[in-house]
Amino acid sequence: MKTRRVRALSLTVAEADDMLVSLVDARAVKSLNGQQRQQLEDAHLELSRIRRNAIGGTVAVPVEVLLQVLRCASMTQQWLRDMFDEYGSVETDE
Repeated sequence: MKTRRVRALSLTVAEADDMLVSLVDARAVKSLNGQQRQQLEDAHLELSRIRRNAIGGTVAVPVEVLLQVLRCASMTQQWLRDMFDEYGSVETDE
């Protein structure tokens, strides 16, 4: 029987903290639906849990968690792109 090894990426504590701040900031977007807010919250909780286990200034973040955080980042970029597109389409009187 093979044992399953969890692949992880080693990040500095500062990098993990930056990711956590970004996840919190992304929740400030007003146009999020419930599912999107839940995804951000889940990613934040999981990364926070992992961050508490930092050893010697590094955090071993499993690839699955890192992918979850990156999905949230790409969703946030899409929301911001849509928001700026909406503002860009507004005509001004000059």
